[in-house]
Amino acid sequence: MMIKKLLFTLCFIATTFVYSQSASLIDPPTTVTQNQLLTLSGNYDVGTGHTVQGSGVTFLLREYDTNNSTFLWKASAVADEVTIGTQSGVATTSSVRIPSDLALSSELASGVEYRLYISFQNEEESPAYTSAYQTITVTNGYRFDFEGSETVTIGKQGNDARIAVAEVANPVTDGINTTATCVQVTEESNSFGWERLLLSGFTAISMASEGNYISVKFISPKASGNIYLKVNHGASGNIYEQTLAYTGTANVWQEKEFYLPFIGDPADTEVSITRIDISFDPSTNNTAQEIYYVDQIDVYNETVLSTSPVAIETEGLLVYPNPTTGVINISDLSDVNVITVSNVMGQVVKNFSAKNAIDISDLPAGMYVLQTDNGLKRKVVKK
Repeated sequence: MMIKKLLFTLCFIATTFVYSQSASLIDPPTTVTQNQLLTLSGNYDVGTGHTVQGSGVTFLLREYDTNNSTFLWKASAVADEVTIGTQSGVATTSSVRIPSDLALSSELASGVEYRLYISFQNEEESPAYTSAYQTITVTNGYRFDFEGSETVTIGKQGNDARIAVAEVANPVTDGINTTATCVQVTEESNSFGWERLLLSGFTAISMASEGNYISVKFISPKASGNIYLKVNHGASGNIYEQTLAYTGTANVWQEKEFYLPFIGDPADTEVSITRIDISFDPSTNNTAQEIYYVDQIDVYNETVLSTSPVAIETEGLLVYPNPTTGVINISDLSDVNVITVSNVMGQVVKNFSAKNAIDISDLPAGMYVLQTDNGLKRKVVKK
């Protein structure tokens, strides 16, 4: 009888230990858009005497079939923090992107849904995983894919004899773009740099207060060059322009992402987009005919979700100018000793002692995460 009681007690203790482990997402989104970049956070606790093993705390997007409890992996990212070997804490990531070609929730079969997970492996010797999830709805946000699903007028700014635009069959249906239709932009040998593709006639796109982006997929006949974007926003037709350099392979699809800093400017309350212009090598006049292709223009907001200790996207840490060409001014550095700058892969590329101005002019153009040693974060864009 004593042996039975002892075994029962041990089983009870073991069961209690297993259920003492926990994971939870913090304020997860319920609706996301294709191509949206998410910043997520969550709590984890492995239990007394144990630590996170494997790859560390991980965030995942899965397509889950409730009919047979099977799933398909769609995206994932390991936490920005080092969580391997820790027992508990708050984990975050800024690298989970909803795939741009992910099927919409409305297109899924009955009983199939999308789930965002936080997960960790708790024992390396005897693999066991603890996770929590949030069911989400995937919508197409604001995508111009020229497949007939959106209302948009495709036009041009320029002379008929120098530039032509037309919807055509996708000439390269592999890589990052397998859709059937795209827009062809033909620049003749006498065309000017200011002549360009013009999209209008769509319902004004209302944007969030900050963190807005436009990504453009395109084919260039050249391995390198510049792509230009102009947007009109607000009832008064305010204009924002940006030119990005690209280097890749000629005649294949590639993608560039534009950051919209005018959204979130306290002086600008007109947060809507009414027109989009795109051109190539805007400062150069053509000397030979060049044909470009444009497709899957996505307008989206980068959702930032976290707890108040790290929720500094809107308060607690002012970073300016953003985007920047090099020097970043930083306010409110109380209790800060070290500032790190990481790329989108989570790799630390610069370290600074705490000061109100840092210089990242030697870094390539792109998005970076500025983080202080007391847990504050801010995304910055280097032009």
